[in-house]
Amino acid sequence: MAIHNLTNILFSKHRFCFETTESIARRYVYNSISKKWGARRLKLWDKIFDPLLSRSELMANVPKEISKDHWTSYADYRLDKTMKKMCNQNAENQKKQTILHTGGSKSNARRRAEMMVEAGKKPG
Repeated sequence: MAIHNLTNILFSKHRFCFETTESIARRYVYNSISKKWGARRLKLWDKIFDPLLSRSELMANVPKEISKDHWTSYADYRLDKTMKKMCNQNAENQKKQTILHTGGSKSNARRRAEMMVEAGKKPG
């Protein structure tokens, strides 16, 4: 009997209780679906896009996973001159980056403390 009570006490104290509101859950689901759909749509574009095809041929070549009107609006967006210019500028800027954008598991507070030790003063 005593062992049974002891195990109940040990395991009941370490319960994980996850509470959320409907608005937080909706936002999470919406953001998750948006990211996944954006990545999927980009893969479809990379698979179908051919620079030798005309605009109308690209719009006529609709993937099965997407509706025709959605595909035509996305193709218009991807073929827009300002969009192409922005993509090229982003590619140029990415080539210029010398420091990779990887923070790892180290927190910024810990990184800042290490920088203070190395430099002997506050960073910035």
